[in-house]
Order: sequence, then C-alpha cells, then structure tokens
Amino acid sequence: MEDAPPGKLAITLYVKGYFFDYATMYAKKNKTIPPAGQFSIDDNTYKEFADWVTKKDYTYKSETEIRLDSLKSAAVREKYFADIESQYKDLAAKLKRDKKQDLEKHRKDISQILESEIVSRYYYMRGRAEHGLKDDAQMDKALALLEKPTDYQAQLRRPAN
Repeated sequence: MEDAPPGKLAITLYVKGYFFDYATMYAKKNKTIPPAGQFSIDDNTYKEFADWVTKKDYTYKSETEIRLDSLKSAAVREKYFADIESQYKDLAAKLKRDKKQDLEKHRKDISQILESEIVSRYYYMRGRAEHGLKDDAQMDKALALLEKPTDYQAQLRRPAN
C-alpha cells in the first residue's frame, strides 16, 4: 500500500513557507530534540503551530470544492444550473471550511511535514531521511520480509512483471 500524497491544505502551508518558518522558530526556542528517528511533536506543539498558522494568510480549495466548481461551470454551460442552484448552494455551504477544523482533520499529514522540517534544523538532510523512515510502510514491509528467509527467497525467485 502506497502512502497517500499530502492534501491541499498541507501543500498550501508548504508552498507558503509556514512549515519552514515555524521550524525555524521552534529551533530557536529548543536547544535539542530527541534523535531524528524518535522525534515527534506533541499535542502542545501541534496546538501552538495550529494557533500560529491560523493567523496567517492562506486560502486553498479542497479537491471536492474544485470539482464542485467544475460541476457548476458545466451546469451553467449546459443551461442546467437554474434547476440545481439551490442544491448547489446548500452543498457549497456545507463544504465551507474552517481553518482550525481542517488543521485537525489533516493533522497526520501536517504533523509529518512539520516534524521533518523541525528535524532538519537539528540533523540536516540525514536526519530528515532517518525521520522519514520512522513511519514508512514500505520500509516496514521490507524489514518484515527480510526476517522471513523463506518468504524472501520466494520473492527473489518470482518472475518480474
């Protein structure tokens, strides 16, 4: 199973440089952190980041909102929009996001990127790579396979696709 790419919110925060800026502030306040492979941010640090970033200027559209806009464009173009306008407005209102709620909903993605950025301040690229392996599902699967020599040998004998 492959890791899902980060969502629109995490990408927006990354492009705006907010992970970079916060990691720099974090490093100024904290002399040391645990080893790169063990580091993770706690609830207080995430809350501090969320409070800080909520005050920043950023907007983004979720994939759902982008597709809803596309639906509206098609409906207008095909002259169906008048028939669905009230349902469209209801759906658009339900999809309206709150920055704080989205930061919580996408906490896992955001935490991983933030942790990686913080680790890089202390352990540079090597630490970033080591930290990235901490929750790497493919790495876990490979290590588990290496612990089972018969399965490993069988995998080596399988024809390439």
